Amino acid sequence: AVMVISDVKFSFKYQTAEKARELKDKNVQIYMAPIMESRDKSLTMLKRWASQPWQTNYERIPGLAALKHNNAIFVQKLVV
Repeated sequence: AVMVISDVKFSFKYQTAEKARELKDKNVQIYMAPIMESRDKSLTMLKRWASQPWQTNYERIPGLAALKHNNAIFVQKLVV
């Protein structure tokens, strides 16, 4: 399994999509954890890259402040 923690600022969107496809072809589970205050169209891309069903392989962290002040909650959601 692979966990991707991202600021959702893609430098290499095409290459990332290709790598996600390669990993999925090898039956590697991909878990996405974007850190972003607002909901943005780019989050849709991360949902596509996450293993299916994306609802169980995707957790948006609503910004660095939320992560800092609720660290234990996000650790619980992401690791357990």
